Amino acid sequence: MNLQSVNSEELDFFNAVSELMDRSFPSMRERFGLWRIHQHFALAEGEVFHETSNSEIRESTLRIIKKEELPKTAFASTWKLTPQGPLVGTWCCDDIVTHPEK
Repeated sequence: MNLQSVNSEELDFFNAVSELMDRSFPSMRERFGLWRIHQHFALAEGEVFHETSNSEIRESTLRIIKKEELPKTAFASTWKLTPQGPLVGTWCCDDIVTHPEK
């Protein structure tokens, strides 16, 4: 594991979240993880990030689309946790990829 870009406070945070998952939400262990929030540019009104994957060439693509263009099978895959509740950061996937329910 390469932790070169993780400082000690972040590592403590990761460990605390991991311990909370194990103690209170063990069934979530294989469904959720952490993703560093960052922004290269702002989305315009009505735009969303949409991730698709091609298993044949083992490639995932994240692109911006209009929210109304999301496939009916799309599901939220990343969130930003806010005091007002979770905000969806990314939607996934295409019709080929399915979301395993546990």
